[in-house]
Amino acid sequence: DVFVFNVKKDYNNYEFIMPRPCGNIALRSITPLPRPEAVCAISVTPAKVNLKDRVTVDMSGSQNAKSMEVVVTGPDGAKVATHTFTPESPRWQTTFDKPGNYTFRALAINEEGKASTNPCEAKVYVNAPPICQLTTSCVICKNFVGKPVTMDAAGSTDPDGKVVKADFTNTDAAGNPVDSFLDSEPPLTWDYIFSKPGSYAVTVVVTDDFGAVSEPCRVVLDVTQKLNYFSVEGGPLFA
Repeated sequence: DVFVFNVKKDYNNYEFIMPRPCGNIALRSITPLPRPEAVCAISVTPAKVNLKDRVTVDMSGSQNAKSMEVVVTGPDGAKVATHTFTPESPRWQTTFDKPGNYTFRALAINEEGKASTNPCEAKVYVNAPPICQLTTSCVICKNFVGKPVTMDAAGSTDPDGKVVKADFTNTDAAGNPVDSFLDSEPPLTWDYIFSKPGSYAVTVVVTDDFGAVSEPCRVVLDVTQKLNYFSVEGGPLFA
């Protein structure tokens, strides 16, 4: 008669035998054990970003994984990126240059090369920047020195939010700053009085409710001053 006992270690089953009542232990067989299935876990932060903001993909929560993979699809469903992770390097950062919803579909692979079967997906929304629009009460501003000129950014729009402020800048013909104004209350206008004649460039950028900034809008104004004509009447001068 012999005793038979098993030791499980490193995904192997070691079967030993030992004669009764007491004798030398002998290894009878080694049987590989099935590797545990990989469990995929993915976290993508933040869930909403602006264009070119960094997004962090974290798969450190995956279990029993030799490697992990993620495929990123864009708003139109086309693949835009892929990345392979390891337990030693489970994080990755990326950026996007187009607005819309991005989907991260991931899986984990165990030691036997078997992919995980649990759902493993995350989404990120990339905020669309606002679109500025600038109009002025005049472009050829004849006789407008000392009179207010209205600069209006109220027509600016945002595709997925709202415009919350407008930054106006006024420069002279040489590009030197003359004045600036920040308006965070509707209707996002600036009434400005030019004190000197000349050519001026008015630029505005608008910001949406998620902090995205538009491309600048620019209007060039030619401001003139009213000329005062007068005559002098007199007679002969006597010494």
